[in-house]
Amino acid sequence: MDFTLINDGTSSFHTRDRGSEWNQFDLGQGKEYAPLLYPNREVVAWIATTDPGQEPEQGDWKEVFRGYIVKPRTDGGRGHTIRVECIDLAHRLQRAYMLRSEATGQPRMYPKSGEDEPVEKVMQDILGDNGFDDVIIYSPNGTEEEPIKPEESPFWDIPWDEDEPLGPQYETVWSILQQIVSQFGWFLGYRWHENTGKYQLVLMEPPRQRTVNATWEDYANKTWQELADKTWAEITATTEPDFELDYESDFYEQALDISAEDVRNIIWVNYRDAEAEEEEGDIFKFFVVKKDQASIDTFGELPMEIELGDTPLVLSEEEAERLAGAALADLKDLQGITRINMPLWPEVDLFACIRVKNPLISSTRDLYGVESVSHRLRFGDSPSFRTETVGSGRVTGGKQKWLKMQTRPGAVSPIRPEDQGSRGPQKPTGVVVSSIPKGIEVEFDRPKNPWWRHSEVHVSFVSGYTPSLATRKAYGQQTVFQVTEGLSPGTPVYVRVIHKDGLGTRSEPSDETTVTPGPDTRSATLVVAASNSSQKAKDGADYVCDGADDQVEIQQAIDEIGGTGGKVVLMEGLYTVAKGTDNYCIVTPANLTFAGLGANTVIKLADGVSDTTRIIGLKQTYPYPNGSPGDNLYIKELKIDGNKANQNSADHHVGLFLHNSWDTTIENVYIENCTHVGLWMGQRNIANNISSAHNGNAGVHVRSTCKVTNSKVFANAGHGVELTSAFGTAFGPNAVDFAITNNEIFDNDYSGIYLAAVADSDISGNKITGNGQASDASDENRAGIALTYKYAQGTYSGSDYNNIQNNTIRADGEPQKYGIFIDVPNSDNLVANNDLYNSGTESGIKDKGTNTNFGGGNRVNDGSWSVSADG
Repeated sequence: MDFTLINDGTSSFHTRDRGSEWNQFDLGQGKEYAPLLYPNREVVAWIATTDPGQEPEQGDWKEVFRGYIVKPRTDGGRGHTIRVECIDLAHRLQRAYMLRSEATGQPRMYPKSGEDEPVEKVMQDILGDNGFDDVIIYSPNGTEEEPIKPEESPFWDIPWDEDEPLGPQYETVWSILQQIVSQFGWFLGYRWHENTGKYQLVLMEPPRQRTVNATWEDYANKTWQELADKTWAEITATTEPDFELDYESDFYEQALDISAEDVRNIIWVNYRDAEAEEEEGDIFKFFVVKKDQASIDTFGELPMEIELGDTPLVLSEEEAERLAGAALADLKDLQGITRINMPLWPEVDLFACIRVKNPLISSTRDLYGVESVSHRLRFGDSPSFRTETVGSGRVTGGKQKWLKMQTRPGAVSPIRPEDQGSRGPQKPTGVVVSSIPKGIEVEFDRPKNPWWRHSEVHVSFVSGYTPSLATRKAYGQQTVFQVTEGLSPGTPVYVRVIHKDGLGTRSEPSDETTVTPGPDTRSATLVVAASNSSQKAKDGADYVCDGADDQVEIQQAIDEIGGTGGKVVLMEGLYTVAKGTDNYCIVTPANLTFAGLGANTVIKLADGVSDTTRIIGLKQTYPYPNGSPGDNLYIKELKIDGNKANQNSADHHVGLFLHNSWDTTIENVYIENCTHVGLWMGQRNIANNISSAHNGNAGVHVRSTCKVTNSKVFANAGHGVELTSAFGTAFGPNAVDFAITNNEIFDNDYSGIYLAAVADSDISGNKITGNGQASDASDENRAGIALTYKYAQGTYSGSDYNNIQNNTIRADGEPQKYGIFIDVPNSDNLVANNDLYNSGTESGIKDKGTNTNFGGGNRVNDGSWSVSADG
């Protein structure tokens, strides 16, 4: 819904007008500033229709919309009018991404009981697990005591699949609910609910049983010649509509389009049968076919096919028949699409059946199912109040939904390239296969598809094979796999990789790669399993943890490998660690690969660990430095949880402490909930595709010559990324050559990126929003990017000769004061091509430095283009 308000000249609706009566609200202690038209405020629209001159009574009002403000905006001129865009109650669910389990850090699996459960219960569990306990799913005749009437249930269960349970992630709550209902062709959306008198989230089957047939009255005055092509069912049909419309009194105009382009009368549905055994080398793919002969006789054969990627929850012939029947019911007939413009009519709703008498269009009274409704209300000197409905020749569940599922060529409305890119994972790239003792290691690029669920590694002793269940040796959500089972050292094998998304769609297999498993020696790699790892993982591990003081077993594996270039691999599971030696939980040497198997490998600090603690770190000796070029430490594919809620906030806990390490790579590591800094880096370290969030100080603290790329740093209680020199007289030259590029940095209490005595660094391509949330902080702590100085032993050292380009910075409603803040005595910095629109409460660029070069300019705070600071 959109609506437009006009300022009356005395009180403005604009959200920035603090003095307007519209933006003042009395909370009982005097009026306070509270903008009326503010994003996420709830909006309700009522309409009352009465006889001319009669005031509406309470029962005359009809609620026609309930939702939220998305964006208020002025007319772009003098601000007389405010246009407000709104979206219905589904907006909350559309914005919320599926949360992981707080207990395990892993995606929640459904059904929660581990057994088959009704679809309505699973969907209600999904809502509750993601913070929407207040959202209840109703059937049309449901009540507050019994939201879904038993007779109105879909009678459709979501199966429990032990190997691949429903575990949605990287998806919104709304999208996964819609994917579920698409499996059986029902409607789920917000509608007015009579029994509760509110807009509710309603689950219902579209009333497809209502047909297009005319009534006897339409044929009463026809001759037998005129009735010769009519069936007895058409002549005698009696379908009761919800509303009758007559061209003489009820509407202004009607348009009708009739088309056969989207007719489909043969529906082929592929599915996999949960009860069928999968034989050697084959994955059973079953199918059902539904046809409508009357439609075929009229239009010819018009088939469509629905593939496994769109039927991941259809696991039986009965369910597949139901899906095919729903699609066929919606697509088999000629569609008449009508648009009717009429006086205001708030009573009409989605799926209503209306019968229309209009001899200018048809000689019969025709029945239509309402597919959309819009109300237009214009007040003022020339008022106009109208309703427009769009309906089809009968009530359908949504024909475009089915057409997007079809996979066969020849569709009138084919799936668009952008839809194909989002629906199916791409062919794996960057596949590298190497030998390890008794097996192989397979590594590949992380898929860019946001709905990636897991990847499969297929291995065969025969070249030219087609991947199948028999060749699948490993699968999971990581980009590095080790395979040892069933391989023979010295015997070549052939490897292919397949990606799979949350809908079950598989990618094209990677090109075949051959490798020879290594000899039977375990000196190069040691495996550690958690107390809750699978039994298979424990059976193949060198060390198995017991769930308490797990740093003991992990450290034993690290010490056994030593700094020889070997690897310690942690299997999936939760590792609870406490303080070990010299304030470290886990101490890594140089020349080691320390790896998990993705975000499901979680290293969590035990409750109540006191004093300074480094959860993982390269051990330090004093005086600094002890690290040297060539440390070659590689830490990847794991999650570090500082367990901040169960610690003393005064204790300094760092997730990953590499203060004096050189040439260390951190990749695909997730760090969160540390009482102090998330990641602390030293010299020439690289952090790629990491996440550091919800820490008690900076998300990332960097000393010198390091790179942070393609990462997310957010919701930390200090700076997002903090770049500083070392202490002492020589601190200036040490802080050089940083690269902070292509990151998302948002919602941190202090500045997004903070440079103190830093020179010759590249800060580019970053998206920085909503930082500086600590409104009482100083200027350098309330900017998207801040350049400042250090003072030591009588010397000031500034941040000079830095390259700050192509960053996008927004305040995003937070008290971020500046997009870019340059303090004294910083000099000769290049600040160009940055988008700083609405990036600060005061200005886009505050320049107190010397010789700042603005290049070709920047888009500054008010949206204009400038080759200078705007503050």
